[in-house]
Amino acid sequence: MTRPVRARIDLSALTFNLSRVRHAASHSRVMAVIKADGYGHGMSEVAAALQDADAFAVASLEEGLLLREAGIEKPVLLLEGVFSAAELTAVVQHRFELVVHHALQLDWLETLDSSARLTVWLKVDTGMNRLGFPADDALAAWDRLAAMPQVATVQWMSHFACADEPEHPANAQQESLFRELCAQREAP
Repeated sequence: MTRPVRARIDLSALTFNLSRVRHAASHSRVMAVIKADGYGHGMSEVAAALQDADAFAVASLEEGLLLREAGIEKPVLLLEGVFSAAELTAVVQHRFELVVHHALQLDWLETLDSSARLTVWLKVDTGMNRLGFPADDALAAWDRLAAMPQVATVQWMSHFACADEPEHPANAQQESLFRELCAQREAP
């Protein structure tokens, strides 16, 4: 027989951590990633504790809708994007920001009404090998997004494969590739 496990979450620790991030990056906007039910701590509770974040990021449309139902009005980024063209209706209705990591998502966006004016984050696979456009295809994807009237803003994003090891040489390689791509297309 196993002993029951209990986690006690000190939400003030999350608030403190956010203040430390703000101090370390004082000229930056902060997006709190609270996917997977706030990493098991309760998405609504974590969002309330991190109310001073500039925006939130969640994995899926369903998680984003839960935040809106909880009264969260700040920008919400859907890290996995959408999985069908039909989901774009809810993205527009609830003012979600959207990650685009696959060519099919570009196709679906092109079918959207031109008045949508979405903020889209183009995810580039710089070495994580999970989601994102290969670096060789990223500029063409950027150009395609930038030409869409339904896209108001395009942002770049990627994901370090070795983020838990800040000194890992792969991080510098990924950052270099990412900066090289960003330098070729202007982003806010």
